[in-house]
Amino acid sequence: NVPILVDLGEAAAAGGTIVVAVGLIHYEGGETRVAPIRVGPRAELSSSAQWRQVLQHVAPQVGSLTFLSLGLFALMFWRGRRREQAYLLFFLSSLVWGLRNLHYYTTMPTGTEAYIWFWWMTNTSLSWVMVLVYLFALRFDPRRSPKLERGLVIFVAVMSVVGMPFEWTPLNTVVQQHVINAIAGLAVVGRLSWMAWTGGTREFRLIVATLWVTEIFGVHDLLLVSGVVSAESIYLLPFASLLLFLAFLFAVQTRYSQ
Repeated sequence: NVPILVDLGEAAAAGGTIVVAVGLIHYEGGETRVAPIRVGPRAELSSSAQWRQVLQHVAPQVGSLTFLSLGLFALMFWRGRRREQAYLLFFLSSLVWGLRNLHYYTTMPTGTEAYIWFWWMTNTSLSWVMVLVYLFALRFDPRRSPKLERGLVIFVAVMSVVGMPFEWTPLNTVVQQHVINAIAGLAVVGRLSWMAWTGGTREFRLIVATLWVTEIFGVHDLLLVSGVVSAESIYLLPFASLLLFLAFLFAVQTRYSQ
């Protein structure tokens, strides 16, 4: 997910040829795609590469670290008020969100086994992010939903197991795993929307609205990784951390002031 700018040296002499070989490492079960390769003067390509670097590498990192920093403050506040579970869920969401976004800006492990298990962690962590965010949202509705909460816990436990990189596990590709996440997300956000429409608090409604934007971003990224959307596009889900962060911050600040 990191743009690469390579200096090919001086142009070939008139009638000469420069041969460029591009090698791609692909692991079985992985989704690997390459955006169009552009060749030209450095002045023309460096600006484009810098913008891609910011959007694909820097922005996800800044968003994750900002979210995690505020999550640590929420954790310290929760230690003094253990009954306020929303603050603990705020911290856990920020922590798992950081794990989820690691693959956008870190160097991948070089060993095959480490590489495969790293991808299992970062892909499964999306299910954990979903569940923690939904549990956080439910803390701002006066009506309790124990069946929905138990269902979310069961869902993330099952997804963590069936997505493991073993031959006996049914989910063999990233696309399969995220299609299930998208379907489950639509169902849960739809349920939360009904709750927000039928008597939810202002904070709850704001969080649910943000979840819809996050869901749309997630569907876009699913289409991108599956090849429906051009590889020239960028992943949008990392930017959802900023929206979730602002909605969470507004909700907990309102709860604290009350």
